[in-house]
Amino acid sequence: MKHVAFFGDGEKTFALTIPLIQELERTTGHGVGAIFRRVQAQDFGIQEITEVIRLGLIGRDLQRRLCGLRRHRALRRRRAGQYLR
Repeated sequence: MKHVAFFGDGEKTFALTIPLIQELERTTGHGVGAIFRRVQAQDFGIQEITEVIRLGLIGRDLQRRLCGLRRHRALRRRRAGQYLR
């Protein structure tokens, strides 16, 4: 799940993967659906909001790292293929 929003000094991408959602549920003691309903009803605690933001930013960085790793691997394969011709 991804979301782009203005945060701090500019637009940021927030991403929550399944493992990060599980971590959110563990750290807040609430299921993701309950957190969603509480936010919609404006009946949430600061810990819930800070954890959503923190984990969303972590998810963004993980996705960037994975994309960089995939590009790196593809580049290595391409370079290796040049020498095998």
